[in-house]
Amino acid sequence: VAPGEVFGFLGPNGAGKSTVVRIFTTLLRPTAGTATVGGHDVVSGSGAVRRTIGVALQDAAIDPLMTGNELIRLQSVLHGIPRAVARIRGAELLERVGLTAAAGRRVGTYSGGMRRRLDLAMALVHEPEILFLDEPTTGLDPTSRQALWEEVRRLNTENGTTVFLTTQYLEEADQLADRIAIIDAGKLVREGTPEALKASFTPATDRRPAGVRGGRPGRPRGLRPGPAGEGGSGRHRTGRWRRQGRRRRQGPRRGGGRGGAPGVGCSEPRRRVRRGDRPPPGGCRGRIVRAAGVMAGPGLALAVRQTIELARRSVLAERRQLLNVLPGLVFPLLLAAVYSRQFSRALAMPGFPEVDSFLDFILPACIVQAVSFGATAAGTELALDIENGFFDRLIASPVARFPILLGRLAGASLVAAIKAAILVAIFLAFGAEVKGGPAAVLVIMAVAALLVLAIGGVGQVLAIRTGSQEAVAATFPLVFVGIFMSSAFFPTALMSGWFRVVAENNPITWVIDPTRRLVIAGWSTGDAIQAMAVPAAVTLVTVSLAILALHRKLGRP
Repeated sequence: VAPGEVFGFLGPNGAGKSTVVRIFTTLLRPTAGTATVGGHDVVSGSGAVRRTIGVALQDAAIDPLMTGNELIRLQSVLHGIPRAVARIRGAELLERVGLTAAAGRRVGTYSGGMRRRLDLAMALVHEPEILFLDEPTTGLDPTSRQALWEEVRRLNTENGTTVFLTTQYLEEADQLADRIAIIDAGKLVREGTPEALKASFTPATDRRPAGVRGGRPGRPRGLRPGPAGEGGSGRHRTGRWRRQGRRRRQGPRRGGGRGGAPGVGCSEPRRRVRRGDRPPPGGCRGRIVRAAGVMAGPGLALAVRQTIELARRSVLAERRQLLNVLPGLVFPLLLAAVYSRQFSRALAMPGFPEVDSFLDFILPACIVQAVSFGATAAGTELALDIENGFFDRLIASPVARFPILLGRLAGASLVAAIKAAILVAIFLAFGAEVKGGPAAVLVIMAVAALLVLAIGGVGQVLAIRTGSQEAVAATFPLVFVGIFMSSAFFPTALMSGWFRVVAENNPITWVIDPTRRLVIAGWSTGDAIQAMAVPAAVTLVTVSLAILALHRKLGRP
């Protein structure tokens, strides 16, 4: 594919179009052969490829809980664009795709056409040299389809962007592409300009490519000419692909779009600029991202910024789904109320720790129960991202792998720390006492955050390996069993037999016991270190396993 070219990749459903796009965009490792994009190998130079390309996959991979502005901001951070530049670029793109008025609304309220236009805007945030569009107009109404066509023409004509377009509509490829390749059953069966291909599919053609029906010499098998009402009913005329209805406009096949005043190096409206005269990718607007020299480079600072932004997304999701947060607070409080009433007499038993009330004893257990909800949710939400395609958008961005995982966990950890603070405040209001003082409360919040990282890491491993929310959710009962088979609700000194052996060797007990001593006995640096060290060590293991699982999923060493 030549620089500045619109290349159409045409084929029926299941022909292999999306598979090719996933290989070119580094989402899928090729099983044989090599592929280069922008001069970089998709395997050995995958990072350079991701910095060069923009991707709009077959399904608009957009988080419905976020607004248009928030998604543009997130995409800008993933590409390392500074905040000031990102604001300018985001406003320009939203205006360009006609979404300025809707930018503050959640994407879940957008129509299909609006989601597609936002998806395209996100792919253009970093002004890519090469743009991959995987069946971008599938399912759109005629008006939305025409608007997206105009935007693709404008990108190519004004910015000189190379476009790799997959489609199953004959008219779409004919309208937009400089050259077309036809794929069928995973094999390239024909390639050429639209005019040359149309001329080759005539009744007089004796040798037809694979996938061309014998009785319908004008159309490869399974391809569609375009939805009715868009000037292409698909009827065959003199053996050529031709539009039905109005005649094709004479002169250049494609216009230059709606913007772009004539000038040096710029395209004039409704004119096709010769490839050699086109501006470099980024067009005539000064390339505000690259030409200004402000594209942030790789490094720890950028990775931290990306992690924070992904954590922010996680926190926003929790805030906008309060019904999912409430069980993590209500259930432990109900359990505490029941246990305090039923087991208050156990305080006088020999071997029971000296406490003023059962609320003091059970507080650490309620904290662990509360954060277990959020820890499981961190895994299920990652699985949801994988299922709806948002995970692919993250992977196709030039972002290190660990921020993708840690961002989700960091957001859940922050929410867990806030939950722990709320629970401590409620317990204190009902007469409990934290004898370790404010320092102990901070340790409790830190333990809650670390537990989410530890347990959530396990959920992320399952999410990456299975891509199933159900598989991750199945770990929730196991976590609860682990909590009940620990010293959460009864001291191990009063247990007996195998149950005591299990409880004493349960990592949850190793966390709860030192945390409890901070509550009922007072401050101890050793207890504080132990309470945080255990979940921190487990976090190191589980997050490492999640990163390893991600590398294996992507087929990279």
